[in-house]
Amino acid sequence: MSNDGYRHSFSRILAKDFVSTFGNDSSKNYYLFIGKVDPWAGEEGVAFNQITPETATDSREYSNQVCANTLALKRLDSRNISLVVPRYDWTSGTVYTSWSPYEDHDGDAYYVLVDEKRVYKCISNSGNSQSISKPTHTSKELVVEADGYQWKFLYELTERMKEFLTDDYMPVAAASKRLEDETLNQYLVQLQAVDGEIPLVSVSASNDFTWTKTQNTESEFNRTNITSVTLKTVRLNSRTASQVDDYYNGYYLFISDGRGPEIGVCKRIVDYDGTTQTVTLESPLGVPLYNRQGSLPASEYKIQPGIIAHGEGEGFLGLLNTNSAGKASSVYVVDRGSGYRTARLEITTPNDGGSTAPLLVALFGPNGGHGFDATDELNATSVLIRANSDINSVTGNWPAFNDFRQFGIILNPTLVTDSLTADTVIAGDEYDRIIEFEIQKPYDFPYYTYDTSSGTYTPGRYVVGVESNAIGQIYDWRRSTDGTHSILTLKNVKGEFKTSNKNRNEYRFILGTGGSGNFTPGEIIQQYVGTSPNGSTSEGVVLSFETKPTYNELTFIGTTGSFSGSTGSVIGTSGGASYDPIALEVRGGEFIKQFEEFGNTGEYRFVSIANTQNYGRLLGRGDAQIALQNRPTYRTTTKLRVYGSGTYDESYYAEDLGITQEDSSSLVEVTSKIFTHNYIGVSGSNHIVDLYVTDVKGSFVAGNTMELPSVTPEVLSVDGPEVNLIDGSVLYIQNVRPVERSREQEEEFKILLGF
Repeated sequence: MSNDGYRHSFSRILAKDFVSTFGNDSSKNYYLFIGKVDPWAGEEGVAFNQITPETATDSREYSNQVCANTLALKRLDSRNISLVVPRYDWTSGTVYTSWSPYEDHDGDAYYVLVDEKRVYKCISNSGNSQSISKPTHTSKELVVEADGYQWKFLYELTERMKEFLTDDYMPVAAASKRLEDETLNQYLVQLQAVDGEIPLVSVSASNDFTWTKTQNTESEFNRTNITSVTLKTVRLNSRTASQVDDYYNGYYLFISDGRGPEIGVCKRIVDYDGTTQTVTLESPLGVPLYNRQGSLPASEYKIQPGIIAHGEGEGFLGLLNTNSAGKASSVYVVDRGSGYRTARLEITTPNDGGSTAPLLVALFGPNGGHGFDATDELNATSVLIRANSDINSVTGNWPAFNDFRQFGIILNPTLVTDSLTADTVIAGDEYDRIIEFEIQKPYDFPYYTYDTSSGTYTPGRYVVGVESNAIGQIYDWRRSTDGTHSILTLKNVKGEFKTSNKNRNEYRFILGTGGSGNFTPGEIIQQYVGTSPNGSTSEGVVLSFETKPTYNELTFIGTTGSFSGSTGSVIGTSGGASYDPIALEVRGGEFIKQFEEFGNTGEYRFVSIANTQNYGRLLGRGDAQIALQNRPTYRTTTKLRVYGSGTYDESYYAEDLGITQEDSSSLVEVTSKIFTHNYIGVSGSNHIVDLYVTDVKGSFVAGNTMELPSVTPEVLSVDGPEVNLIDGSVLYIQNVRPVERSREQEEEFKILLGF
């Protein structure tokens, strides 16, 4: 029975939550296991491709048998799992689906993978036409290709992500590291995403309203240069403009081209004097306009009908493009606005004729904006678990002999302890967890040193977050590979340090002291970067402003354009403050303080350097990792050291041989199968061998003999499995045809799970 209430968002959350539990700071420890050396029923003498593995059942008894057959475990972590979505390779001549907030796109090809490298979302398919222009850009803006398609760049597959690329599925992830080169473009796209923007508007073909007063011409403003940014009147081109009063009332004046700052400015016309051919605007232009001067271009303008949006958002402004007959053909979006969940669009300019208005549909973006979270936008409801068997494991426990017929995943097995009173420890929790943090040196701190014993941050000491009070012990301290920041590795972190907010474009301006005025939180700031006609104005919103003895510090959210830390005064639009920049950096998170134990008194003290304790600011953090180069492995076979009479013969201990041991006092019989063995040497006229056995039923006893077809060795010692598998939960079982192992061989395991 279908469940109409079950939504894709529920599946996405389940998939994301499952992926998060593979992190090393999670309480869940997942392990890949291999097992079962004995053949399937009917396997002997059958061609390999005719072997039929038995069907796994979801019963307690079957799970117990799987645990008994298991040979080894290898821990899985965040590097072994990825969200994945169906793969659609870009192919010329294909009609792709335009993404729409009004559609359920399950099964639709509304995104593409290009050259097994970059992923794009289709915002417009140019009227259901074929895509013939391959997207290649990494711009954070929408790009219109030559075929009319509009593609939004989402992300580029990293080398690690490519490990999860299959013929049918491709990996998807959000970028969390600001300074990682492979994800930098995606990170910038995420930062620039605007929640609830309306980048596109569709226009119905069935309409006959007309607007006949549009213009598209080079300006002739009858002035050499209109320099006043407060000007609300503009004189139009005398050769083309109407001489009828109020002719353009309700239309919009849009500066479509020019020398730089004026391009894109759009203002509503509230009055028109036909005699002087002058429009009066609803608000000042805010920029100068230019006539043509030698090789310098003129400011060009258009006069078009305007469109606004009604809804919970704000700021949208569009212009109606019309054809030669004056009918609506498309919409040019001047300002996408923000915050829209629904929107009703209104053409504010009166039409000149017709009875049927065009239907305008606002194609607003997803929550967070286009590119904000690729995992949500591509509807990631599946995960791929991928792992390789070990050739050289950390503990040498991954077997290089015999074969196996089962693999799967087990959760939270526990370590075997020698004491009945010892605390239960989940396998993997015995290792320290380490996390790499990106550290930024404050502007006024002199320098960092990276000596291993006496660097600015010293392994063995501790750090605490000034705001979060999170604590961690220093494990390692080094300069980043590219030299732009530092890496502080902490172990056994308690609490959550406050790092940069990856979802906001937050910066920190270091400003000179020669300026004037004060910036206030919430105020709009502007910076004009470059020179006319190639410069541009960037805008941001003030978060804080602090005056210091030798410089001033301004934090803000960048909203438009790219700021500079070396050119262009920073100006407050309401308070009039103005300062020249010295440097521009990421705002970052909280300060951290370093402290150490003071002598052997159990007291601690903060470490001051250069007369300050706040000499590190957190930027970002990586995933938690176990403090080992490789993932830990565990032996799940039983190791028996045996003492056999006579000369050693390897056939005595052949793989898969069944063995028994009977306790004469209790008449309890123990059975198992030989997985592999290791010849140790001789002692007098006897040989010593280490047997590794599986599928043990009962408990072997040292001092008793065992029964094998050709020898009856005495058990000298019993070393059981390193983990208690029964304490864990068998989550996944895959039965396969026999896989032969060797020292040089490495198998790849892939498990696809859907939610």
